Amino acid sequence: MSSDLALGRFGSLLQRLRRSVAARSPAARWGLAAVTIVVLVFLGYLGVGSLTTTESAYLGSGRQYGPDDLIKITRVLERQRFPYHIDDQRRVAVASEQLEQATAAISKLPLGPRPPGEIRDDQSAGSNFWESLHDKELREYQGREKILESMIGDLPGIVGSFVWINRPKPRWGLQPVVKPSAFVRLETEGDRQLPFRTVQALTTILTGYEPGLTADAVTVVDRRGHKYLDAGNPALSALSHNRAREEELSQEILEQLDWIGGVRVSVQLSETVSPGLDPVTPGHSQRRDTVDSQTLRSAPDSKHVDPPTRPEAPPAGSAEPKVSAPAGAINRPLALEPELPSPPPRAATGAAAPNPTTTATPPSAPGHRTVTQTGARDVPAETGRVWVRVPRSYYYHVGILPSHKEPSLEEMQKLVARIEEQIKTGIALVVPLSGPSAWSTTIHMISDEVPLHLPPVVSPPSDARRIALDWGIAGAMGALAAALVTFGSWILSTRRPSVLPEAAPRKLRYHEGSSLTPGPSERVREFVRRNPESAVSVLERWTSQGGDVS
Repeated sequence: MSSDLALGRFGSLLQRLRRSVAARSPAARWGLAAVTIVVLVFLGYLGVGSLTTTESAYLGSGRQYGPDDLIKITRVLERQRFPYHIDDQRRVAVASEQLEQATAAISKLPLGPRPPGEIRDDQSAGSNFWESLHDKELREYQGREKILESMIGDLPGIVGSFVWINRPKPRWGLQPVVKPSAFVRLETEGDRQLPFRTVQALTTILTGYEPGLTADAVTVVDRRGHKYLDAGNPALSALSHNRAREEELSQEILEQLDWIGGVRVSVQLSETVSPGLDPVTPGHSQRRDTVDSQTLRSAPDSKHVDPPTRPEAPPAGSAEPKVSAPAGAINRPLALEPELPSPPPRAATGAAAPNPTTTATPPSAPGHRTVTQTGARDVPAETGRVWVRVPRSYYYHVGILPSHKEPSLEEMQKLVARIEEQIKTGIALVVPLSGPSAWSTTIHMISDEVPLHLPPVVSPPSDARRIALDWGIAGAMGALAAALVTFGSWILSTRRPSVLPEAAPRKLRYHEGSSLTPGPSERVREFVRRNPESAVSVLERWTSQGGDVS
């Protein structure tokens, strides 16, 4: 009975709703239908979104785990038989209904990078009195390697690393001392190649932390097998150092030219020619920001080839420069064969012969290599080329005249010359552009998607015209608003249901000219007078039912 009553009430509600909608205008019905469709679509979108988001969830609220942490997590999840998925951002996703169980399973794992200080303290606290000397030494070496891995992992672009230091045992007697060497395997973000500045920073960390380790004894590779440094290839180390120096100079010049939107800077050192390698030309297919390790490995490893220098012969009486083998020092890159000195300048007649002793800073010193001259011959400083590309749109945006017109060809040429002079001034703050160690500078204009001709701009009106224009716009907007209000009021008035006048009651003969309401007896008499047959049938039915007849 209750179900029938509920169905009846629901049916009556639907009937009232249908009659209410049918009584409205067509525009109102279409509006209600549109609102209903929008609400249904929105509810469906929310339902689909909730279903898709609840299918899987990320551990640690989408935390990006390191390679070692991923190995630990996957082992636990596989042991507990939890299905999981690792995306390209190193996030672990599990089923939403198993998120709590999976989180509880990995909660006891030591996850996350450890700071170097914590690793050092753990190594010192883990010593044991009964520990042998070999075990203690091995534990200390492993702790130092873990500290290096922690410091290398903080470098930009590096996700994880593995460091192994080969420390030969000291030899007794007259046997040569074997220096330690290092092997580093890296995992980069997205398996992308690292900048050379990061590689040099990695080398600095290794040589600065490990005693006796030199830059020419470091081998660095990534997970794809790309070789950044090779302990058996000094040319690769020298080229990596030069590329890092180019990146550093490019960044410094770009900071001086940051007022030019979209400017690009490339730097090429003149010392990128390594022994046994061809010089890098501007049209070479090799990228300036990458190193072709296959080409470097295939090149002959000649250690006694003089680098390209000036063809002038040394003055008479001076000793020929000796070519030494590659040498390395702590915290400094590999030093290749020394450059031949330049010819001495012509001295005045009667001047004393200078002392041909010259002391220069090592090639790893930052900035321009200064020369401490004690004689007449100089060692050439760091030189190279700078290539600056300025977008075409910058010239056109800057060259717009105050009258909002495009500049003429002569004005544009003057603008380009002025901007190039400002660019050279900024470059001169980083590298020298004059003197014996001057750098060559090339400035080009590059095309972009901005059109050559800017659209015409209307000249600004005067103050009086501007005031009149403002008042005219305000009046037009007010008139438009009034028209909209009037039109809306008219539409609302036309849609209101019209009130029909009440029908006038038919006048009866017995109260013509009287304003009194007829009583019941008068109404019965009128009924009998108009329908006598109906009155008789009513009286008969009433008397048959036992009515009182008076």
